[in-house]
Amino acid sequence: MGRWFSKTVFFTSLVAASSGYSQPSDVGLPSSEEIIELYTADTTGRAPVPELLRKAMVGFYDPEFLRTELPQYSRTTLRASERVRSVREVGKMGLLATGFAVSKTLSREETMNWYINTLYWGRSCYRPNDAALVYFGKEIDDLSLGETAYLVGIVIAPSNFDPDRYPDLADERRNVTLDELAKTVFFSEDEIANAVLEDLNFAHPLEKCDRPRER
Repeated sequence: MGRWFSKTVFFTSLVAASSGYSQPSDVGLPSSEEIIELYTADTTGRAPVPELLRKAMVGFYDPEFLRTELPQYSRTTLRASERVRSVREVGKMGLLATGFAVSKTLSREETMNWYINTLYWGRSCYRPNDAALVYFGKEIDDLSLGETAYLVGIVIAPSNFDPDRYPDLADERRNVTLDELAKTVFFSEDEIANAVLEDLNFAHPLEKCDRPRER
């Protein structure tokens, strides 16, 4: 089914909601120093996000993130901003303005790293490296494009594509993700074609992560 949200509606709603925005300080937003402190403190279990995973996440969920001049309105920045929101109570307008503050403080790579490490990957996993170990018995750096595409594709609803319960849907979801990535500039036709032919060799037995969720 491709992406499970309308990018046009998503960005239109963000721009409309931000029409009253003036300055971050007007709504009591965190300073750059506080954002950096939150970002650097949020490291429990966080492994560096490899380039392959970053490209696949951006390509599938937020392809304009690296090109837009307004990254504060992107899905990626807003998801990272929710980490700030979990510490500071802000409303919808505050979240958008927090995105502005985050985009002015962190690099796009840092923002993407933070975003990817806020996602739920199924099997009680809240870090991509933990998910790679549980699903494939490998570190995240060692995953192929096909394996990475599976993980990227399931974060919207991991239980719906659990390979123990729905093995056919797991393969299908991987292929849907690759089909979307083929439309981007991040991967060549040969890379996509080879990834489609990969067998997804999941770990057996498929366990759950034992790292507790961060609060």
